[in-house]
Amino acid sequence: MVKLVNTTKLKIAMLCSGKTTRTLADSIGMSYLSMNSKLLNRGDFKSQEVYKIAKALNLSKSEIINIFYNGYGENDERLKLQD
Repeated sequence: MVKLVNTTKLKIAMLCSGKTTRTLADSIGMSYLSMNSKLLNRGDFKSQEVYKIAKALNLSKSEIINIFYNGYGENDERLKLQD
């Protein structure tokens, strides 16, 4: 589970991609209520959800790290994320 989410940056990425909470939730197969709860920091995103969100928003490796891991591990080879 991902607990270091910067929801402000995630919401900005959503706006830049033209996604609302509902459209992002729909595009990754999550209910609106679950997505909204996680955006309010009332729940944690699972790794698979982070992956789906990153694809839906077309996020770069750097953006994924800054949004979901608050910049931790930006140079960590174990992440093996592709731009």
